[in-house]
Amino acid sequence: MKFELRFYYFALAVLLLCAFFADLSWPLPGELEVAFLDIGQGDSILITTPHKRRILIDGGPGVTVLERLGEETSHWLSKIDLLMITHPDLDHLEGLLEVVDRYKVEGVLMTGVIHGSSLYRAFLERLNQYDITPLIVNPEEDWLLDEGVTFDIIWPKANVAMQHQDNMNNTSIVAMLRYGDTSMLLPGDAEKDEEHAILLTDYAITSEFLKIGHHGSTTSSNPDFLRAVNPERGVIIAGRDNQFNHPHLERVLNLDERNIEWLSTKKLGTIVVRSDGDSWETAD
Repeated sequence: MKFELRFYYFALAVLLLCAFFADLSWPLPGELEVAFLDIGQGDSILITTPHKRRILIDGGPGVTVLERLGEETSHWLSKIDLLMITHPDLDHLEGLLEVVDRYKVEGVLMTGVIHGSSLYRAFLERLNQYDITPLIVNPEEDWLLDEGVTFDIIWPKANVAMQHQDNMNNTSIVAMLRYGDTSMLLPGDAEKDEEHAILLTDYAITSEFLKIGHHGSTTSSNPDFLRAVNPERGVIIAGRDNQFNHPHLERVLNLDERNIEWLSTKKLGTIVVRSDGDSWETAD
């Protein structure tokens, strides 16, 4: 009897040990894809998780985002699982009105900051029309987008819903996308003041991949912030022949000085990168 009991406990211990090591080596479900869409002078990013959940961050100006979504999904996409608005300026918001009209949007994540534009009011009316209740971003609530894929909200640090702000860029949602051992920091149009405020927190913002803030303007991705993030690679979303001459030479030189490999939609059009959980690769 004692032998049988010892054998039982031994077998149980072996099974638990095997389960532990199996869990450590369990493969991730597939690739995470991030498409920096060529929508002109604005921002729009489409994330496709391994199980084909679609997260759209911003919609750029005009309606070009509809064409780009069709290109990236072979025109069969019918649902957006999560739509995130980093901030409600036109070059991030306008295309989303048509997105809400054309696709079934399961959820909308936003700051809820007060913005006086007729475009923003029209967007809120669209949400009401389609019975979509917006979710107000909360830095205490991170998002599980898919198996192994998380979205860590870094900023705003406090709730800014129904507040007036002088600089909309500095209300931008800043989030860290993680998959396995890889990460990507997405700072919207956060400018120097927001970047500095983030540096004063205890948030871990080191990331091998960075979406360069505010289209490569000198207002963003300042040297101290770049040093803290310490990325190996980056992408700049900027329109061809844009009136602001983004990306600015000073910022490009900063990237080069830190040996950060960077690509720009201004030159290449839509840029797609993929992660297998171990490293990022640029799609052909």
